Amino acid sequence: MKKYRSLAGMILGFLLLAWMSKTCYAEIADVTAFENLEWKKVHEEALIAPQGVVQSICATKNYIICIENTNDAQDTPDTVSAYYKNDTDADGNPVEQYSLALRNTDNNWEHGNGMAYNQAKEEIYVAPYTSQNPENRGCLFVMDANTLAYKGKIKISDDYNILGIGYFVDENQRKASQSTSYFEFQKGHYTTCWCENSINICTWLWDEYEMSGLIRQVIKDFDYYGITEVTKKQWNRLVELSKATSAKAEPILMEAASWAEECFKENEVFTIIGM
Repeated sequence: MKKYRSLAGMILGFLLLAWMSKTCYAEIADVTAFENLEWKKVHEEALIAPQGVVQSICATKNYIICIENTNDAQDTPDTVSAYYKNDTDADGNPVEQYSLALRNTDNNWEHGNGMAYNQAKEEIYVAPYTSQNPENRGCLFVMDANTLAYKGKIKISDDYNILGIGYFVDENQRKASQSTSYFEFQKGHYTTCWCENSINICTWLWDEYEMSGLIRQVIKDFDYYGITEVTKKQWNRLVELSKATSAKAEPILMEAASWAEECFKENEVFTIIGM
């Protein structure tokens, strides 16, 4: 709930990751991304509202974006701020990196518990978590990634609120959806469908983020409707390729990275089971 304030919400700080002079990415798959790293503060900014708290942050091509909850009131607009991610803007003009680019206070984003960036549509999907306005129950908000304006909402369910956003679901979550329109990532060689330790991604996300096209650059005989095995070498190449080409599929691979790492500790392959 918004009333639970944390120390992290008192001051907004951007941290620069310094590690062996390598380029680092904002996508974090799990806690292991923080191991053996050194951090350096590069920017600090006070919150806007006296009782404000930063609830979520995401990165787009051009910006680092955060939602600051103003207070608990349903009719009070929250503050969405975008800071320059790079030292040039979208048009190539020089800017001060991490300085404020734009700010929007036109909408109440409920709790604003999480954000996910859709590069294909230049949209940000916001998980409200709460539904102080009953009409927001079970919805995702849609934000314009370039103007920070509210674009609408997507109804997911009448039975629960959306707490967070991810690309994959586990088997229990897939069952609850009462759908089989998923690609299954199964540890090891194929045994049977819908294993308890599998992760699954729905077909529209798979197609939207052009997963098949990326995979076929490494695995030529990838079968959209059948079974495809992926070795550790192939997986590493897919990850490298997605980063090098800024592929749409990159955030999906980043989310699956920790699962794949665990898989390859005991298995030579994992299997993608298509439609």
